[in-house]
Amino acid sequence: MLEAGVKVDQEFSTGGNGDTQRSAFMFACHSGSVTTIRALLKAVSNGLEMVFPIHFAIARDNLEMARQIVTSSDKELERNNLWEPFRHGDFIPLHIACLFSRSLAMIELLLSFGEAEANPLLRTCSRGMFADQMTSDQTVIEYLRSKRLCIIAALERERLKDLEQMESGIPYQIFIKPLSGQT
Repeated sequence: MLEAGVKVDQEFSTGGNGDTQRSAFMFACHSGSVTTIRALLKAVSNGLEMVFPIHFAIARDNLEMARQIVTSSDKELERNNLWEPFRHGDFIPLHIACLFSRSLAMIELLLSFGEAEANPLLRTCSRGMFADQMTSDQTVIEYLRSKRLCIIAALERERLKDLEQMESGIPYQIFIKPLSGQT
């Protein structure tokens, strides 16, 4: 299709009675064709339809597709798969997997991907809920909750260490960021 000059976001009729229009990207994600998804992502620089391959992998409970997306050796899908949680009610893939009651293997895979600036276990959705509060699977709840509580305990130990250093009189450096955004 791409070689024939069809636009990546070209919409096609699904042929249903509602005559829903879908792009080639949506068809590829729905079919689970990682090869086609990669080809389409190479042809466009931004996310299409604000739905990313990882969302389909989770919704379809396709662990192999999710593994290929998350562990792509060339990081191609990682670059194009920005998650964009604000466009999805602040739901990151971990939240979506918990909402759909996906397997512990899927949860572990998503945790292995993580995020650079924030641990996904500490992220809440727009409703203020942690991932472990979004599932009914007791195994997943216990797994996620114990990990989250360990992270919170480690953060609290760091804060107490900082407080002790401050109270001891040992000089330390702080940065103040005024409203102008400069430090």
